[in-house]
Amino acid sequence: MIKAFLKKNWFIFLFVLILIYPLYGGLTDSRITLKGVAKEQEAVPLTPASLGDGSWQSSVNAVFEESFPGRSLLIRLRNQMLYTMGISPNTNVVIGRSGCLFEPADILFDQAYYPPCDEIYFDTLGQNLEKLNALLASHNKELYVFITPYKPRYFRDWFPDRLKPLDNRYYYGTSNYDRLVKELDDHGILYYDSIPMIDRGLEDGVLASGVPAPSAPVFCMTGKHWTQPWAACAAGELLEFIRAHSHFDLGSIQNREIPQAEPVYPDADLYDTLNLISRPEGPWYDAETSLSKEGADHPGFFARGGSFMGQSVNRLILSGVFGTAAHFENMGLHTDRYFNSVYMSDFYAYDELDLKPWLSEADILLLEINEGTIDRMSWGFIEYLLEHPEYLKKET
Repeated sequence: MIKAFLKKNWFIFLFVLILIYPLYGGLTDSRITLKGVAKEQEAVPLTPASLGDGSWQSSVNAVFEESFPGRSLLIRLRNQMLYTMGISPNTNVVIGRSGCLFEPADILFDQAYYPPCDEIYFDTLGQNLEKLNALLASHNKELYVFITPYKPRYFRDWFPDRLKPLDNRYYYGTSNYDRLVKELDDHGILYYDSIPMIDRGLEDGVLASGVPAPSAPVFCMTGKHWTQPWAACAAGELLEFIRAHSHFDLGSIQNREIPQAEPVYPDADLYDTLNLISRPEGPWYDAETSLSKEGADHPGFFARGGSFMGQSVNRLILSGVFGTAAHFENMGLHTDRYFNSVYMSDFYAYDELDLKPWLSEADILLLEINEGTIDRMSWGFIEYLLEHPEYLKKET
């Protein structure tokens, strides 16, 4: 009889089920988490003023919406439905061909929708790098620049069709990347460009050092950053470049590619922000890095750059190539082999950190620059060092 009732009145049962969802929806909250959805709202105290202007009512509504039982599951269901229809539930991520994910700004920069930087920018950058190089040399320190790739370079065929008409690359005839390389050459700055290494590995199957290229893709369809195996190879090639030009006797590293059953961070970092129910599809690879040759020297090391250092430069530090080492990534300064971290409130807020102890002990300064952030290279750090040359003097 119950079965016949439900068959005849299923819509009533469904309505009641939805109506009482707050009573059982919370059971899923402990097992379903969301990434980057909303900042927790604070309740406004109940006062005659807040009640009169409606701020208390608004805050109560906002707090309820954020703490609604079963909210996480509903958001994932909604996002999965949109994603299945080819619509990104996150405005900071666009879905390209075959489900390839991008950050919109990366595509716009690659297509020169935002014009390349002007001559003044690059002239100033080149002159400042030359000044910094001379300043470091006066303190017996070495300067190296490390160029890393960005995803659009290797996935232009996967761009969303609606964004392809914005391509202005041929109009300008040059790019920030081309101009950066020229300035580095013109001013005699030692730099290692990982892009030719990747291009050769993809074409010939071997790296410049003769090591076989990884089986992993350079970038995953679901992520923004390069994969661990390719980043590890770039770190190894970077180290060999520094070894060839440095007066320090540095060690060497070796890498091993390891297939994985689950995504390896950050291969699905864009996908994770969509808060979907389905898991991303691989293949997935990790990399293991170890010291293959101990160097006679372990100089101090300071690296300033962005998030692409997290899969590459950190391997050199963790492998024990250097002595005292500071990894300054985006707004975070990581020291003591990543056991200690401090953060700035802004990319340019250097005065909030005590950098002198690490800069004074650094014998090698590395500036990592990603292809997509050349227009704001090092976020004013070069100029900051030129304004504070005393930070580079070693303590006696």
